[in-house]
Amino acid sequence: MLSQAELALLLRPTPYKPKKQEAWRPPLDWKFVVSRMRPELREAYARRCEEWYGARPKVVVAEAAPPVINKINYEIFQAAFRKYGAIIPIPELIRAGCTKEQIKKTVAKRKWYKDHDEELQKEIEKIWPGGKVKSKKVIKAVNKRLPGGIENV
Repeated sequence: MLSQAELALLLRPTPYKPKKQEAWRPPLDWKFVVSRMRPELREAYARRCEEWYGARPKVVVAEAAPPVINKINYEIFQAAFRKYGAIIPIPELIRAGCTKEQIKKTVAKRKWYKDHDEELQKEIEKIWPGGKVKSKKVIKAVNKRLPGGIENV
């Protein structure tokens, strides 16, 4: 005969998988927790936490890379943008102060768009068909009068 707990496990709609027992680990603010504990439990808990942190390897925090300071002269860049639009010539970008990496990236993007222009146009046409506007036939207003003049009013 099955016990109530075994019967409940058998009749579950989903199979029962017991949770994995995670290894004990102290909270991050364990010193605060220890300061609020009862005195008889405090010493053992603090020792257990210190042993756990002592057995763990020290966490090494990598230093952040220094921020890259961009030396672009935005006044020259904006003047070139007003003059040439979105596709600013490379000599103007160099004059504005763009780095070699930025210029390489810009050239690569422009080349990619030039190489994939037909595919992109097909995609645009698929999304918005009929991009070319046809001239519409103008309908002239017609003033129709009732036969017989004003008498029918």
